[in-house]
Amino acid sequence: RQLDMFRAKHLELESQLTALIDIARENDTSFNRLHQLTLTLLEANDLEQVVSKLEFALSDYFGADFISLRIIAAGFESNRLSDLFIAPEHPDLHNFELIFARTEPQCIQPSMEQADFLFGENALDVKSCAIIPLVHTHIQALLAIGSREESRFHPSMGGLFLSRIGEIVSMRLASLL
Repeated sequence: RQLDMFRAKHLELESQLTALIDIARENDTSFNRLHQLTLTLLEANDLEQVVSKLEFALSDYFGADFISLRIIAAGFESNRLSDLFIAPEHPDLHNFELIFARTEPQCIQPSMEQADFLFGENALDVKSCAIIPLVHTHIQALLAIGSREESRFHPSMGGLFLSRIGEIVSMRLASLL
């Protein structure tokens, strides 16, 4: 009987070890993707290239279905990237007050108002998303990564890599604005 208990414990520990190795492999893959994102953004020479390369990198390296970047700043109405900028007094920003208050990425199923503000015509297709407040520099912005899958982004997900993405994007934007 004791031998059976030891075998069961051995199998349980072996299963836990396998799970930890799988997590380590996933983290290694995510780290490499994050590195590729950083290198890709460093290649950009202006804001338009940053946006383009960010969309490419998040889609290609991370499999994102939808990407939205909204920079909260006034005075860019005549800019060719004016749809990227949102006035600080924009009424839809109140839907993101809690996210800005926490300053951490949130993995959620967005409300229709949030999805419409971030993803526009694709709002109905976004079933889950990660919303990353970019508050690491003098810039205030939102980066949203949307998915067609309800389970892709969920509240119990860890936010370490999302936070790092936010820091990288914030610093790159700050260097260009």
